[in-house]
Amino acid sequence: MKKLSAIIVTVVLLTTLFVKESFTDSNQPPAGRTGANIGSTETTCGTSSCHNNTPNSGTGNVSITFSDTDLVYVPGQTYDMTVATAESGKTKFGFEITVVDANGDSVGTWIIPNGTNNVSKPSNGAVNHRKYLGHKNASSTSTWSFQWKAPVTDRGHLTFFASGNCANGNGSESGDHIYTTSLSVDPSVGTGVVTPVAEAADFKIQSLGYGALNVSIHQPQNGQVLIQLFDMNGRLISNLLDENIPAGEINRTLKLGNHLSSGMYLVRFDGNTTQQTRKIFYSHE
Repeated sequence: MKKLSAIIVTVVLLTTLFVKESFTDSNQPPAGRTGANIGSTETTCGTSSCHNNTPNSGTGNVSITFSDTDLVYVPGQTYDMTVATAESGKTKFGFEITVVDANGDSVGTWIIPNGTNNVSKPSNGAVNHRKYLGHKNASSTSTWSFQWKAPVTDRGHLTFFASGNCANGNGSESGDHIYTTSLSVDPSVGTGVVTPVAEAADFKIQSLGYGALNVSIHQPQNGQVLIQLFDMNGRLISNLLDENIPAGEINRTLKLGNHLSSGMYLVRFDGNTTQQTRKIFYSHE
């Protein structure tokens, strides 16, 4: 009878270890642990069955960066992103991120760049069919770089939710800390029309939409090009382009910014051989 009891105790211990290890997996985080609170609410890895701590209770942090510093997206465009965690004294780090619209539905596409081997796409445990990106083989690396492709249609206000794990590497949940953060982006609004004029060969406005001006520039020789945006009273609003352009023809997309009011504006081109001014009408949708 004592021998049977010893076998039972051994089985229980092994089962406990297996369950704990399955929830503290450094290879890849379980999906649905970003702490997202729009639509279907998600937990984090700071639960009693995982890393067993209250999120954001330590001295560290997790952060999200988005390559468009205006925090706007153009449908169908791809953006560079990073998630970074930090806490003094910790030796292993992990993360998970998702992005949802106002209804809590997953939007866009995660892209792992070629040559990136420390990022994964966890799916087991996904909430409401959301798509996730997370660490792969947690290590001392605390910053992860990847890309996100915006949805092909305007989905309105979007929110990225991320959680980060700062661990001491002892193989259990003790001493680990979970952190959460979020970052919101809005669609790049604003469309417009360009006043029809006889375009000179050096500078052409191809189109205006989603808060950006698409232009083509023909340079007869290397030289500085300055393109500026003015209001109708002649006040300078911004320098859209100011750089040395090589000889030849190039196409550029120039951001107008989301701060503009609807109305008429002047775009001035100052190139090697000509100065030209174009009138545009910009409107918020």
